[in-house]
Amino acid sequence: MQEQVQNTIENKNDQLKTIFNIVNDPLFGKSVINDVYPYYYKDKDCSRIVTIIKDYFAKYQKIPNFDNIEEIATDKYQKEIDIEAIKGIIKKMRDYREAINKKQIEDDSDYKKDRFKLFLKTQECTNIISKLSDIFKTGDHDKIKQIPVLFEKAVSIGETTELCEDIFDDIDGALSDDYRDPISTGIEGLDELMEGGLGNGEIAILMMANGVGKTTLLTMLANACQMQGKNVLQVFFEDNEKQIKRKHYAKYLKCRLSDLKTYDKAIAKQKLEAIKEKGLGHLKIIKFKKGRTTIASLKAWIEEYQKFNNIKFDMLVIDYLDCVYHTHKVNSVWDEQLFVVKDLERMVTEMNIPVWTAVQAKKDAGDKDLLYFDDMGGSVERSRKAHFFITIGKNVHQRNTSKASMVYLKSRITRDGFTFPDIEFDNDRLYLDVPVRSGKSFKISDLDANNL
Repeated sequence: MQEQVQNTIENKNDQLKTIFNIVNDPLFGKSVINDVYPYYYKDKDCSRIVTIIKDYFAKYQKIPNFDNIEEIATDKYQKEIDIEAIKGIIKKMRDYREAINKKQIEDDSDYKKDRFKLFLKTQECTNIISKLSDIFKTGDHDKIKQIPVLFEKAVSIGETTELCEDIFDDIDGALSDDYRDPISTGIEGLDELMEGGLGNGEIAILMMANGVGKTTLLTMLANACQMQGKNVLQVFFEDNEKQIKRKHYAKYLKCRLSDLKTYDKAIAKQKLEAIKEKGLGHLKIIKFKKGRTTIASLKAWIEEYQKFNNIKFDMLVIDYLDCVYHTHKVNSVWDEQLFVVKDLERMVTEMNIPVWTAVQAKKDAGDKDLLYFDDMGGSVERSRKAHFFITIGKNVHQRNTSKASMVYLKSRITRDGFTFPDIEFDNDRLYLDVPVRSGKSFKISDLDANNL
């Protein structure tokens, strides 16, 4: 028996969360409000709030905030009981937002937004189907030709890629000190350079030669994220699960990676289980097949995993970008690499998630300490998609002394061009020392221009 399409939102909690997401995320609100109708809401007070939002948007072309809704309700309704009911709902939403901000509850907004968009798309498609019979009966070829366009419009409900904002929209949000909500790297000097770490919707690309420590550093970054109570997914292609786990275990136990061989296994297990019980964020690791994974398939896997495991990842670590491929026909490997990073950029924007990843330097850069854009193996154009682009190199002497040189080549957030020669980068200790800017670093402009 065919399941009947539901044309109202039955659950009161779901009704409240859809309204909350519309108001709390004005960009999302703008993308759906024209397809939201008060009769979708069985609760009369929720229905009234939706009416207020739609009327306000029609007049000002912007989503009202919670204060606006309260003020309009006070003017619009005569009965005190109706006004207080709406104010009560608004208070619940403010409390809900505060609880999310304080990390007291899990934020499932992205999941609820996706479910709501699916509901709206279903309603529109159902509406179109109900009209198809009349369209075909008329024999009007122009109307028949418009059918694909109608369905295309229906499935695009809630997509925000083509929306524009007025420069003065959401002034408070743009001026907020935490507009990026950065996640610390766990490395003081690097956090200073990055204004607190990597923020939502940002991509940071590390470039290193083979054997310098891409996996080590990316593991350190994933570990630091988890230690802050965040949920992180670490994707890798070349190592195996046990190797990645051992690097994390060394960080938890604050020992050298090589010391795990002689570490008392019973004591190590006891300490690790105690750390697990501390209520840290979730750190999930997964190995995908090299050269057979696309950004699209990775995104689909993440969305499916989050949905069925009731988890939302706060950060994604991809080790490393050269292992991802693209399905489009291209003329060269460089074109394929550029398509991959463009897909990554799109995914990061849609999911609003920070991503750390890495690319390989050229083979002849294996013994260089200072690496620049032209030392990249493959398409240099990939660096243009990064919010941060950082290189780490090791010459022969540095490889033998656990030293390295770092160049902070690019930042869209703040100043860049800083170089840190001969800093400590110990793969065995899983330790990178990036000094704070206290005279130990200097601008690239002070270097020989021929290096650029």
